Amino acid sequence: YIAVMEQRQIGIFSANTLLDIDSPAPRGAVLQILLEMNGVLGKIPTGTVYSDVRISTPYAGFIEDATERTIVSGDQGKRTFRPLDPINRAEAAKILLNVMDLLPAK
Repeated sequence: YIAVMEQRQIGIFSANTLLDIDSPAPRGAVLQILLEMNGVLGKIPTGTVYSDVRISTPYAGFIEDATERTIVSGDQGKRTFRPLDPINRAEAAKILLNVMDLLPAK
């Protein structure tokens, strides 16, 4: 599966990243993978959408792009996304369904 992601040039699977495939997947990384698999390149981040997502935060451009597309909305009642926290099954399922509903099939 990793080789397929590398062949499809999914950003976090490129040779110049320090991806640890044996550790839990961060929320931002899963979001980036799903967006890139659907042709979304992410945007230049502003660092103003969430209090814990700055311009330098990994996956920031994808997080802000997905927020703009209403794929994600961050933590309920807060201005946070927790981009580096491990994702749970419910969060992953919600993002996947939103990607499938809101992005054109690739």
